[in-house]
Amino acid sequence: METVIKPSFIDGIHKPERMKITVLSEIPMLGSIVRSLITSQLPLEFQKDVHFSVHERVNEKSLESLKSSEICLADPPLLKKSLNLLLPSEISLKWAQSTYAGVDLMKGCTYKDFTLTRTGGVLGPLISEYCIAHIISIERNFERSKINQKGCIWSTETQRYRSLSDLKVGIMGVGDIGKTIASDLISLRCRDIHGLVFSPREDGDISYHTSLKSFLQSGCDYIINVLPSTSSTVGLLNGDALSVLSDHPPIFINVGRGDVINESSLLEALEKKMDW
Repeated sequence: METVIKPSFIDGIHKPERMKITVLSEIPMLGSIVRSLITSQLPLEFQKDVHFSVHERVNEKSLESLKSSEICLADPPLLKKSLNLLLPSEISLKWAQSTYAGVDLMKGCTYKDFTLTRTGGVLGPLISEYCIAHIISIERNFERSKINQKGCIWSTETQRYRSLSDLKVGIMGVGDIGKTIASDLISLRCRDIHGLVFSPREDGDISYHTSLKSFLQSGCDYIINVLPSTSSTVGLLNGDALSVLSDHPPIFINVGRGDVINESSLLEALEKKMDW
């Protein structure tokens, strides 16, 4: 994560004798990494006045730290819980940087008098690796190979597989993360990629669909959901939406929000032997 703190931004923050920054996250080593990045970029006259407080869970110490902090880097669930436990008069927060790409988990936060920014432009490669790793593992039957190896079984079954170049992959939501997934797939010779978007686009490498039905009817072997949770996406795959997949059920990889499909619709799809 590239962190750049500009003097003009710092000028907008109240300057006490010591600038207090709270890191509230379960991500290992995040506090020390951010401390190193920020202090190396702050003007020298500010470095001695910056104080970091790092916490991995919400407790009395983290709440006391947050009370006096105008800047906070936090996991949204921990930040929301903390702010809801404090009185508005106890909170000094001016800017909170989320460690998540989405901010929907901040819904229900009772304190709103601060700027909230999300993490963008850095998660694409990590999520892309996750998706492609699962596709390769499934196609090459790594799980069965592991079982055969433990049982000292030689089988040609695991030698029959499809290459990425043989697959058709659909991506629901082609923003920063979706584009990265598509780009990485293309670099690995996957040439048949379909994208579900809400406004028309043109891209020679991706076949875009603005209609969910058209997207689902494209016959994808894999569908990767990268959509956030919004009023337009909640329940998008509920009800009869999946019925068009019965002739060619894909494998569903969900790295977006789970509420794109409810539990009953998911169970119904699984009962129909779809690979969801």
